[in-house]
Amino acid sequence: MFNGGVSTDGLHPLTPDSTSPFTIMKTRGQTMLLNKFLGLADLGKGDEWKELPMMYETDGDNYIDLCLLLAESDNGGADITAVMIQPNSVFPPRGTGQNIQHMVAVDKVA
Repeated sequence: MFNGGVSTDGLHPLTPDSTSPFTIMKTRGQTMLLNKFLGLADLGKGDEWKELPMMYETDGDNYIDLCLLLAESDNGGADITAVMIQPNSVFPPRGTGQNIQHMVAVDKVA
């Protein structure tokens, strides 16, 4: 969740294939394999982002869902501890400049 939205450059939105800013952190400092990170959801409607990514119209809310492909051996993602946003990969709300690297802890709810 972001407070006020996020963009790739201060103007253009993230698209469903914009996975590179995010790293899924696991226990013992490991990261999730990239082939398990399918994409982003809850951004907007339609498939126009595939042909016109700069014109993609988002839903305007602050939520982004990270979609993962987990196997039985992944234990439902129980070893996921945090999501890291890579430095200089997105612009926070209002386009005030690129982000710093930071992590957000993942809470587990039973």
